[in-house]
Amino acid sequence: MFVDRLMRGIAVAALFLLVSCGGRVTQENLDRIQVGMSVSEVEDILGSPDDVSTGAQNVNFGPAVPTGPFKTMVWRKGDAEITVVFGGGRVNHASGHGF
Repeated sequence: MFVDRLMRGIAVAALFLLVSCGGRVTQENLDRIQVGMSVSEVEDILGSPDDVSTGAQNVNFGPAVPTGPFKTMVWRKGDAEITVVFGGGRVNHASGHGF
């Protein structure tokens, strides 16, 4: 009986993790991303990115002053996608589509 309850509990926890990880690419989470956030703060919201690219770019997407090389991170779920551009380790721009 104890083992049955334990196994059911583990199954429910695993299902919760699968559902919650897949549901991170949402308009609501995009709205939580703020200019100036660190990479780790964004990953706390969105999890690990699906793609990461780095390079020097001579662009400015908003009020944050970019410093250092840029890093672009992309999260996808189905047709939904969130792209976050970091300059100097801080969010410079975030956008998304397909929600």
